[in-house]
Amino acid sequence: MDIQKDFEPCLSTPSVRTLFEILREEEDAFRAFDCLELFLTTMRKRSVEDFHTQDACLWTLVSHIQSSLHPEAGLSLITYLLAPGLQATLRKLIRSRVELREAWSDLWWRFHQTVMRYPLARRRHKVAANLIMDTQHKVLRSQQAEADRLSRLEPLDNHEFTNEPSFYNPFYINAHRLIDGEEITGFAEADIALVIGTRVYDEDMHDVADRLGISYEAARKRRQRVEKTIRQQWLDDS
Repeated sequence: MDIQKDFEPCLSTPSVRTLFEILREEEDAFRAFDCLELFLTTMRKRSVEDFHTQDACLWTLVSHIQSSLHPEAGLSLITYLLAPGLQATLRKLIRSRVELREAWSDLWWRFHQTVMRYPLARRRHKVAANLIMDTQHKVLRSQQAEADRLSRLEPLDNHEFTNEPSFYNPFYINAHRLIDGEEITGFAEADIALVIGTRVYDEDMHDVADRLGISYEAARKRRQRVEKTIRQQWLDDS
């Protein structure tokens, strides 16, 4: 299943086109875009220079979805925009032997919940990463709850244990600390983008290296240095 390709037809629907025109007329974040195509091009970029604009647009889109009586067009558009991160989450579910239809159904519902309940007042930055991480959080909690239920029904020797992180694993707390940027200091935005892009969105390291203008090995070592320093900061804080 290719989420972005499956949701691409929504971009030509009257409801999404109308939504974009409403946002362009009413919201400052969208006024710089003459057309939907220019907006989409900007939202696809992974350069640090575009992050502020992308944050403002996603925050505005989520706000509109939450206040709308008919949020379907907005939900389709934001699903298309965040498809790479959702695709990475879907792959994790499939690797955990969850059937594709069930995995996508659960992922879509959890993403819907995450968007509708996103805390706009306190999370204005790194909106995309927060939405993806919160969705992963909900999905894995759901999967863990189901695994726990099955373990109580099946004989212990037939239960297949996994090392998937649980809902309360410190990984999720620390990941949000990194995404929110509230307790992590001393890093360039490009360093954080490198870690988030490859770890949260499952972005290929070769693509990141090309974008940064460095070799694959240099990008890999740069991520290792950044993650080592982050881990040490977290240890010092504990």
